[in-house]
Amino acid sequence: MLYYFNDFSIKEIAQITSSLETTVKSRLFAAKSRLRKALAEEHTQRKGELVYEKR
Repeated sequence: MLYYFNDFSIKEIAQITSSLETTVKSRLFAAKSRLRKALAEEHTQRKGELVYEKR
């Protein structure tokens, strides 16, 4: 949330959460992977339906 919606840098997030920058990067990577997997599963479940339109 801090990175994508509030535009905090990784360094700022590390300071806010009292974490290392590498920890913040790892957590962002893991979260993106989980989101990608969840979206792929949803897409598979809706196969045949129009999910989005390309512009």
